[in-house]
Amino acid sequence: MRDDAGRDQEDLAAIRSVLNGHRNAFRALVERYQPAVSAVGRRTLAAREDRIDFVQDVFLKAFAHLGQFSGTGRFYSWLMRIAYTTAINRSARAIPEVATDPEFLSRVWYADREREPDRTTERRALWDAIVGEIAGLPAQLALSVEFFFVLGLRYREIAEMTGVPVNTLKSHIHRARCLLRERLDRSLWEDQYDV
Repeated sequence: MRDDAGRDQEDLAAIRSVLNGHRNAFRALVERYQPAVSAVGRRTLAAREDRIDFVQDVFLKAFAHLGQFSGTGRFYSWLMRIAYTTAINRSARAIPEVATDPEFLSRVWYADREREPDRTTERRALWDAIVGEIAGLPAQLALSVEFFFVLGLRYREIAEMTGVPVNTLKSHIHRARCLLRERLDRSLWEDQYDV
């Protein structure tokens, strides 16, 4: 999710189309971001039915308030802020647990990457190890790592969503990376320069 410029332009085109009366254009945004919104729901809602309702609620709110999206920031971060706020409001806990749904995380991890068989096998082994270790991190560190590395949000975007200061987020992510490096097999970690 790092090709922000192209994706952001597609998002803005879809938003303009929706605001000009072509409501079906919103479908592209739903299809693109449903996995990320669902991941936020998985951290806070145990029942599958609750998560389905949560995802629908987030997209209904986004659709209803689409005219309030200024277009100066990223639609993705605006939507994730709605998802995070909705999740916090639905949850009794202030700090959600990290999502470790391997299917979703794997799709994000392998998106737009080279599909060389040896490289894919190495990445799969590393990914399986990372998923297990993220779940073992303290909740705030796990949340920060997932938002930054898995969902591709920037520090500022995470800070706006969670209310955690940017410098604290940087500290959380640095600490989490150090813990993950300590816990993971060194040979796997060192081969992955982009993690």
